[in-house]
Amino acid sequence: MNLRVKNWAKFQHFKDRRPPWIKLYRDILDDIQWHKLDGDSAKVLVMIWVIASEDGGNLPANDELAFRLRLSESALNSTISKLSHWLEQYDINVISSRYQDDALEKEKEREVEAEAEREAEAEREAEAERENPPQNAKVEPKGQRLDADLVLSNGWYVEALKIRPEWNSQKCNAVFLEFKDYWIAQPGAKGRKADWLATWRNWCRREKGYNTNGAAAKFDPVKFVNGSNQQEVNNVQTIEHE
Repeated sequence: MNLRVKNWAKFQHFKDRRPPWIKLYRDILDDIQWHKLDGDSAKVLVMIWVIASEDGGNLPANDELAFRLRLSESALNSTISKLSHWLEQYDINVISSRYQDDALEKEKEREVEAEAEREAEAEREAEAERENPPQNAKVEPKGQRLDADLVLSNGWYVEALKIRPEWNSQKCNAVFLEFKDYWIAQPGAKGRKADWLATWRNWCRREKGYNTNGAAAKFDPVKFVNGSNQQEVNNVQTIEHE
């Protein structure tokens, strides 16, 4: 049989063993049993409370307890006989079995809680990074650079004629080469575009001589398809294959 502190769970509430301190209730001032103790016994009782905090109110075997209190076993037994108001005996086998079950259950609970906390922490970190990305974080560039091997195709020529129908193939190709050289030379993000064909159309509009009131209306797609501009298309095809 071993000893334990009476009503330990009622008066001491610790999640983990070996807490850095224990509670000493003010009611002890009016406890007549406490005042009946001699000084040495009262000191031993307080030390017993501290030792009991290491195992949920349970005390080790008498030989170990005597060593911890720096007492002989006979002196310990004499003192314990005066502390029956605070101590009780228990069956170590029953307590050990119950404690093992409780310990496994608590360990599982702690693992679940720890996993949930890790997931929550990871989510908080991800959310913080989305809201405030690191200054040195790589930002994916938007758009693409102009292909250095790009040539003026029929499609791009037709788009140019819709805006500048007065251009012939030589003029269109000359403007295209200026457009290409300019954008290939641009560094970093400035040289990237999401839609190069749209950039080409804007370039044609900005070219000198563009009439915003009627230039686009001069281009007749029907005539273009029927052959009025077929020679210009042939000229573009010739440029493409040069």
